Amino acid sequence: MNKQKKRSIAIFLFFLIVIINNILAQSTNINDYTKNYPGENTNEKNIQKFIDLSSEDKNKVWEESRTLKFSGEVERDLLSQQAIQKIYKDRLKKDLAVGAEKMIIRTLGSILYQEMEKEGVFEQLGIKIDNIDQLKDLAKKAGKDIDVVLATQIESVEGFGSKDLAWSTKGKNIIGNGKTYLNVDKLPYGVNSIKYDESKKVFILKTKDGGELVLGEGATNENGNVNMLSSLTEKSPLRTALAPFADPKKPLGLENFIIIGDKGQVVLGKDNIEIKGDGIKVKYGEFVFGRKQGEKSATSIVKFYEDEFIMKGIEFKREGYVRVGSTDYEFTVNFESNPNNVAYSKKNFLNMYGENSAVGGKGNIEVLRNLNSLRGFDCNGFRVKAGDIDLSFKENGVYKGNKNSFKNSFTIDNIYTISDEKPVEYPFKIVKSADGTYKFEAANFIAGKITALGKYGTSVDVSLVVDKKDLGKIKEKVQGAWFFPKSSLVESLKDSSFSYNIDMYAPFEGTASMNPDSKIKNEVIIPELRDMLSKALVSKVINPKLNDPKFVEIFGNRQLSQETNNLIDSLTQKFISQVQASRVGSGKYSFKITNNPGYLPTISVLMPGNKENTMDLDNNENSLIKDILDISLIIPDIGSTAYHVRLLDKDVPKWPADHLKELWYRYLGQKPSSTSAYLPVKDDLDLIKEFLNKRTTKKND
Repeated sequence: MNKQKKRSIAIFLFFLIVIINNILAQSTNINDYTKNYPGENTNEKNIQKFIDLSSEDKNKVWEESRTLKFSGEVERDLLSQQAIQKIYKDRLKKDLAVGAEKMIIRTLGSILYQEMEKEGVFEQLGIKIDNIDQLKDLAKKAGKDIDVVLATQIESVEGFGSKDLAWSTKGKNIIGNGKTYLNVDKLPYGVNSIKYDESKKVFILKTKDGGELVLGEGATNENGNVNMLSSLTEKSPLRTALAPFADPKKPLGLENFIIIGDKGQVVLGKDNIEIKGDGIKVKYGEFVFGRKQGEKSATSIVKFYEDEFIMKGIEFKREGYVRVGSTDYEFTVNFESNPNNVAYSKKNFLNMYGENSAVGGKGNIEVLRNLNSLRGFDCNGFRVKAGDIDLSFKENGVYKGNKNSFKNSFTIDNIYTISDEKPVEYPFKIVKSADGTYKFEAANFIAGKITALGKYGTSVDVSLVVDKKDLGKIKEKVQGAWFFPKSSLVESLKDSSFSYNIDMYAPFEGTASMNPDSKIKNEVIIPELRDMLSKALVSKVINPKLNDPKFVEIFGNRQLSQETNNLIDSLTQKFISQVQASRVGSGKYSFKITNNPGYLPTISVLMPGNKENTMDLDNNENSLIKDILDISLIIPDIGSTAYHVRLLDKDVPKWPADHLKELWYRYLGQKPSSTSAYLPVKDDLDLIKEFLNKRTTKKND
């Protein structure tokens, strides 16, 4: 036999062996993967081969095993148990190897994250931990016991041999009954047993403590994702609030749920959570839903929508933010940017947007943090607790009792009620005194507020604030009407010491020192502050709807000019230099622009615990701020429906802008129907165009 022929035979045999091994590796005989029986050591290599199979090949194994009359279901159950146990165990090992802190933070939320930051281990949205004992110590300081999460293993798997179940084609390790699917790669931490109940068609995940998470019909889709969460759009306000650090393009999964309690069930439906039992809770990120001990309501359920959830018989807590008491009537928790819209459509509600809260109807909440504002809309005895302070919001005002000094509370900058029938009362605030106690003080009036959310859970509020001593003069001068050709409100504001307050919140509480090479300073805080200041100084003050089709139709697509960007960068750097020298205990950064009639405007920086500092501005910076103040008062609501004014024979944009609506409608008591057009001396569109030509350039599409 010649060498060429021998070589050909060798190559043929080699490929034959490879093909045979490949066939054997993807055997459809279920016994080739189990090999052992309960109680004996698992053959991990064979189990891993099954785990590595595609869903199509797993289903072939399942189909062939159905021909085994007596042992097929038992073998499927056994193989499922061994595979799930190995997947869960390997996942825990991997999480610990790449950094247990990331796994713990993801599951236990930002309170632990903040505690770690205070200990000086914060680094670029990640945590630097030397060992697991250090992690446990940090968790204990935040009141968290992570031993359960780290030590729990899957001890039992039942019912996976059911004829109902098959492996989803949407993923390798997702199994379901056609209506509900379980992704065994993404099981919640703390689960120690899993059961498929064939009679009820549900998956039951039981924790080591005894609480149960039940996947009802439609709770998850073929990808194993939670339907009520993953169906939320990228721009959903609820989605942003649920997971501020999450990639909006990624689905919100089952692995982020934590069950708290030893009795009862948390049942996930297609668009809701139902809680059965006494005192059991479910946690997702910073959100905690629970049924209180001795709850009298027959039903405890929360239903999810794009910008809110509606609950009944449910206690809710947003960690570090607010606690909502249970009610036997429907109560809405909303995250829309405009609480006025919520007030028109909801009876009993809490609205949260950035660092602002609004309440309506009846209910009870406990505030767990400092707030920029707290408003009540047509309230019917809505109770708000802030530490030792109890407030009762009613239609005719806020009742705060006779006491004016409290040991424990939170600062709240602007508190007042709103009623369609009555002008707003003078607002007040809760401040912290030098002796550490809290008290009530009269507050300046917020003429209007615009809020925007940023990355990493940041937010910015832009408020036009009128000094309380100027309110009476403004009301007297305006006399309840607009008169062409002069706007008395604009003129009276220009003669007052009004200010734009730009309050920025970043969830990096406790960051003590931002040295020159700090990643958090250079790669997170400064870019975010720059972005927020840019939006606040121009986009939010001039017009919050730069992308509105009507605005684009009139002015085209606009962007800040390079010169304006450079000036904003300069202002930002001056702002950062003051932030850098201070310890920011609350994560709040405030930037205040004050109008000084007859003089140049001033800019100051305010942070809790620090003195107000005035920034030195050069001529170009002064010019930019002056331009902004001059133009901001005459900006109409470009994006809204325009009214035809016969006197001018043209359409005039509806007025006022968002940052003056509270003053015009609520304090001055004007009706939209009686002030449908804004008629300044010079055409407002020309003035806006003049400003945009000076400070912006056309954007290339």
